[in-house]
Amino acid sequence: MEADYHLIINHKTTMKKHLLKLVVLTILTFSLVGCGSTGSGITGDPPVKKSVSNICHEEGSTYYDQTKEFTSYSSIEECLKSGRLPKR
Repeated sequence: MEADYHLIINHKTTMKKHLLKLVVLTILTFSLVGCGSTGSGITGDPPVKKSVSNICHEEGSTYYDQTKEFTSYSSIEECLKSGRLPKR
C-alpha cells in the first residue's frame, strides 16, 4: 500500500513538472508569435494587406498604415485573386 502511495506522489510530481514546462513553452510561443505579428522587415508588416472590406493595400499606399484588421499577402497579385485595389 505504501508503495502505491509513493508511486502516486511521484506521478503527481512528474505531472507538475510537465505542466510547468507546457506553461513556459506556451508563454514563449505566444511571445514569439506576437513579435512576428507586427510586420515584415524592420516593422514586420506584410508587403500587402487585404482589409476586411476585401481591398488590397500595398506597402507605401495611402491606407496601408491605417489598415489594422487584415489578411497578409506576399504580393499584390495574390491579394487581387480575392480582393480589389482601392478606387482612388
